[in-house]
Amino acid sequence: MRSKYFVIPNNKKYKKVSEVNFLFPLKGFNVGKPCLFTVDELPIDSYIYINRLLDEEGVTKLDSILDNNKDKIKGIFFEDLGVLELIKEKKYPFETIYYPSHALCSEATCQRFLKECNYVVLSSDIKYEDIAKFHDLSHIGSVIFTKLPFMYSRRSLVSNYQKVHDLDITSKLVVSNKSSQDKLVFDENEYGTLVYDSTFYDGRELLDLNMSFYIIDFSYLDIVDYEEWFNNYILKRESIDGTTGFLHREMIVKLPPKEAKR
Repeated sequence: MRSKYFVIPNNKKYKKVSEVNFLFPLKGFNVGKPCLFTVDELPIDSYIYINRLLDEEGVTKLDSILDNNKDKIKGIFFEDLGVLELIKEKKYPFETIYYPSHALCSEATCQRFLKECNYVVLSSDIKYEDIAKFHDLSHIGSVIFTKLPFMYSRRSLVSNYQKVHDLDITSKLVVSNKSSQDKLVFDENEYGTLVYDSTFYDGRELLDLNMSFYIIDFSYLDIVDYEEWFNNYILKRESIDGTTGFLHREMIVKLPPKEAKR
């Protein structure tokens, strides 16, 4: 890895930021990311991001892309372990970074997958105090700015709901969580639906743990000057209107009992 920071761009007119790698969501292989890049749009030695679950057709298409673009791709962040199996089977030279949304919640789990991958991305469902107890954070990264994903489904949850309720068909739907009043965004494309928090996640305190690398996701932020934002957020630690997610609260919430029915 060339840098400690990976930035997911929010538009095709991104500008180079010092000390930063760009992480490009690959078109046809992502759900919930509004700015997607074709292989032709990638610079040399790019890191690409794949967050959708692949079927046989998807694996075949990805294999073709990887085989024909070894000079453009340096590393792959992925959620589907089928991507790892493909890379191992074909002996592709790319760096492998396992980036599941919810699977890596302990040091033991991270170390197990590090036997198969070059790096892993820690889940955002684990508390800060538990991360601070890790004996070894080398080759382990984390997300420090994004909108936290809560669920991914291969189903077309948004359009199916809108059809049932005779609503206009759109790709996004914002709903309120009745138990907490938090708002969730349902974002659908042809590969399924990603459900994520409407509030920005601020995990900058993880910088104090000196992890191997950090991910900054600009997908849902309307900014142009990445350099200025990076300096304010990372170097000056200016406050933002956001949430620390599960860094200081339990991930499991006990629901109130339902009223007994006769």
